[in-house]
Amino acid sequence: MIRKRFETRILLAGMMAMTGCHHSAPSNPPVPLQLQGDSIVIVRTQSYFRTGPAYRVRVSRTGAVHFESRMPTDSGRVATFQVDPDTAQALIERAHGLGLNDLPSDLMGKAPYCRVVATDAPYVIVGLYGMEQQTVVRDYLGCFEHFDESGQGVIRRLRAFEADVDRIVSVGTHLPRDRRE
Repeated sequence: MIRKRFETRILLAGMMAMTGCHHSAPSNPPVPLQLQGDSIVIVRTQSYFRTGPAYRVRVSRTGAVHFESRMPTDSGRVATFQVDPDTAQALIERAHGLGLNDLPSDLMGKAPYCRVVATDAPYVIVGLYGMEQQTVVRDYLGCFEHFDESGQGVIRRLRAFEADVDRIVSVGTHLPRDRRE
């Protein structure tokens, strides 16, 4: 009897998965295009000790990328190139999904995200720009993910997003060889 119930549940679960009938969390209503943003900007600064990469990269909805080195030995060097427009659009939608509008403009020392900080670390500044909005959040890398008490993994999700932007636009290929990290 128990085996029969188990088999019936497995069969029903399989049928629901095949037909797309499943329980899911309510989705957020679609965001109007004018509020989604037309570009994202990532700015990485160096630490107090001038370690790590420093640059500004802008990715537009169309996939146009503008990279500017801010390394002391390479400052001002610019590169422009193209990434897949669907990938660029997905990044912008993901930036919107991070809820940047709901975060303080600077996370350093702000509860519940970053109560405890290490000193002398660099920043990553994430900007989402659109026709009717401009959102900028300064992510201080001296904030540790394990001290994020928001319950939503804000620091972890923000850092994963920053790393994905770097990877998608191949930031490492545009940095001086001695500063690729």
